[in-house]
Amino acid sequence: MRRRIEQNLVRMLAAIVSVLVRFLPLSVLRRMAAAVGWLIYHLVPSRQRLAERNLVAVFGDELSAAERARIRRFCTTSLCKTMIELLKLPYMSDAELRRVTTLEGVEGLREALDRGGLAESWRVFRLVW
Repeated sequence: MRRRIEQNLVRMLAAIVSVLVRFLPLSVLRRMAAAVGWLIYHLVPSRQRLAERNLVAVFGDELSAAERARIRRFCTTSLCKTMIELLKLPYMSDAELRRVTTLEGVEGLREALDRGGLAESWRVFRLVW
């Protein structure tokens, strides 16, 4: 039952965000994503327990409990920001996309596109071409 509530909460937030993303600037959306990440961190303890187990399995005693909590908070918030950015991407102008992205290794990207190795329809590729 609790898992279903968690899943419904995430779905509800995703539906709200998918509408807001069309109208709000990216800077506002990122702040909202940070707040949602904070909420998820505190309101979905089952995910934090799983993340804690994974961190302990990987790092053992190398990290303190406070360091592991910091990593969990950062990862939760970063995931929310990434999802917001991906939802916003189709609604961003080319100028806005150029302003908020940094591309490295463009030469390798161009070579892969020339070989037909990557999907050329991605807007990011078009911007650097």
